[in-house]
Amino acid sequence: MIQNTDNGGASYQWLNNQLNQNEEFPTVEYLRHSQSNTSNIYFISHLWSLTWNQSELPFNNNLLLEFLKNDFRNQNDMFYCEIYDKCFLHYRAGSNWTYEDYNLHDSQILKFKDLILSFL
Repeated sequence: MIQNTDNGGASYQWLNNQLNQNEEFPTVEYLRHSQSNTSNIYFISHLWSLTWNQSELPFNNNLLLEFLKNDFRNQNDMFYCEIYDKCFLHYRAGSNWTYEDYNLHDSQILKFKDLILSFL
C-alpha cells in the first residue's frame, strides 16, 4: 500500500519491515535508560532537549559540563543540548533557526568550537 508521507513516515515503514516476528520498537522513554535492539536494528539512547540535567550526564568531563551549564537556552536547570548513544553531543539549533539573539548565539557557538578544539 503506497501512502503519501514525509521522510519520517517512509522511514517508519522501512523500519517496520526490519522487525522479525515478536520484535517491537522500544519506547523513547525506555531507550533513555536501557539498551534495546532487535535482530536488525540498533536503537540508540537519547537525552532530548530540556528533559535532562547534570545527574544524567553519561560521562564526567568538566569542560563539557561547564559548557552545558552555561548555555543561555537552558530552562529550569535542564540542558538544551542533546546526548545520543551516551557519546554524541547534539548542539541544537546551531544554524540559529530559532532566531535567538545573534550575539548570544554567536558567543555560544564560539564556546562550542573551543570545547571541540580542547579535545584535539
